[in-house]
Amino acid sequence: MLSNAPTAVLLPARTALIDALRPLIASSAPAPNDLYVFLSCLGALDPALWAGTRADVPAVLEGLEVERIVGLLESEDHTIRMKVSGCGDASRE
Repeated sequence: MLSNAPTAVLLPARTALIDALRPLIASSAPAPNDLYVFLSCLGALDPALWAGTRADVPAVLEGLEVERIVGLLESEDHTIRMKVSGCGDASRE
Protein backbone atom coordinates (compact mmCIF):
# COMPACT_ATOMS: atom_id res chain seq x y z
CA MET A 1 0.00 0.00 0.00
CA LEU A 2 1.29 3.46 -0.87
CA SER A 3 0.65 4.86 2.58
CA ASN A 4 3.18 2.38 4.00
CA ALA A 5 5.91 3.22 1.50
CA PRO A 6 8.64 5.59 2.68
CA THR A 7 8.48 9.11 1.26
CA ALA A 8 11.95 8.72 -0.28
CA VAL A 9 10.71 5.75 -2.32
CA LEU A 10 7.60 7.57 -3.56
CA LEU A 11 9.32 10.89 -4.27
CA PRO A 12 10.34 10.08 -7.88
CA ALA A 13 6.75 9.03 -8.71
CA ARG A 14 4.96 11.88 -6.92
CA THR A 15 3.84 13.70 -10.06
CA ALA A 16 2.42 10.49 -11.54
CA LEU A 17 0.62 9.74 -8.27
CA ILE A 18 -1.03 13.15 -8.15
CA ASP A 19 -1.77 13.11 -11.91
CA ALA A 20 -3.71 9.88 -11.36
CA LEU A 21 -5.84 11.65 -8.71
CA ARG A 22 -6.39 14.94 -10.58
CA PRO A 23 -9.45 13.82 -12.59
CA LEU A 24 -11.29 13.21 -9.32
CA ILE A 25 -11.21 16.92 -8.43
CA ALA A 26 -10.88 18.50 -11.89
CA SER A 27 -14.61 18.86 -12.53
CA SER A 28 -16.28 22.14 -11.57
CA ALA A 29 -18.76 20.03 -9.57
CA PRO A 30 -17.03 16.77 -8.62
CA ALA A 31 -19.17 13.93 -7.30
CA PRO A 32 -19.02 13.52 -3.51
CA ASN A 33 -17.60 10.01 -3.88
CA ASP A 34 -14.82 11.35 -6.13
CA LEU A 35 -13.97 14.00 -3.55
CA TYR A 36 -13.89 11.40 -0.80
CA VAL A 37 -11.55 9.12 -2.79
CA PHE A 38 -9.31 12.07 -3.76
CA LEU A 39 -9.04 13.30 -0.18
CA SER A 40 -8.54 9.78 1.20
CA CYS A 41 -5.67 9.14 -1.21
CA LEU A 42 -4.12 12.54 -0.57
CA GLY A 43 -4.41 12.02 3.18
CA ALA A 44 -2.63 8.66 2.92
CA LEU A 45 0.43 10.29 1.36
CA ASP A 46 3.09 12.29 3.13
CA PRO A 47 2.29 15.99 2.45
CA ALA A 48 5.92 16.42 1.34
CA LEU A 49 4.94 14.51 -1.81
CA TRP A 50 2.28 17.00 -2.90
CA ALA A 51 2.10 20.13 -0.73
CA GLY A 52 5.54 21.66 -1.08
CA THR A 53 6.22 21.41 2.65
CA ARG A 54 9.94 20.81 2.07
CA ALA A 55 12.27 23.33 0.45
CA ASP A 56 13.84 20.64 -1.74
CA VAL A 57 10.49 19.29 -3.01
CA PRO A 58 8.23 21.77 -4.80
CA ALA A 59 4.45 21.52 -4.62
CA VAL A 60 2.79 19.31 -7.24
CA LEU A 61 -0.75 20.64 -6.88
CA GLU A 62 -1.73 23.69 -8.91
CA GLY A 63 -3.08 26.80 -7.18
CA LEU A 64 -6.63 26.15 -8.39
CA GLU A 65 -6.50 22.61 -7.01
CA VAL A 66 -5.36 23.90 -3.63
CA GLU A 67 -8.17 26.49 -3.68
CA ARG A 68 -10.71 23.74 -4.36
CA ILE A 69 -9.38 21.63 -1.52
CA VAL A 70 -9.42 24.57 0.91
CA GLY A 71 -12.94 25.43 -0.27
CA LEU A 72 -14.05 21.96 0.76
CA LEU A 73 -13.54 23.02 4.38
CA GLU A 74 -16.91 24.75 3.92
CA SER A 75 -18.60 21.72 2.37
CA GLU A 76 -22.07 20.81 3.58
CA ASP A 77 -20.81 17.23 3.89
CA HIS A 78 -19.28 16.71 7.33
CA THR A 79 -17.27 13.70 6.12
CA ILE A 80 -15.65 15.75 3.34
CA ARG A 81 -14.77 18.52 5.81
CA MET A 82 -13.15 15.97 8.12
CA LYS A 83 -11.17 14.46 5.23
CA VAL A 84 -9.86 17.89 4.23
CA SER A 85 -8.81 18.54 7.83
CA GLY A 86 -6.86 15.28 7.85
CA CYS A 87 -4.99 15.69 4.55
CA GLY A 88 -1.86 17.06 6.16
CA ASP A 89 -1.69 14.51 8.99
CA ALA A 90 0.30 11.79 7.25
CA SER A 91 3.92 11.62 8.36
CA ARG A 92 6.27 9.04 6.93
CA GLU A 93 9.59 10.87 6.86
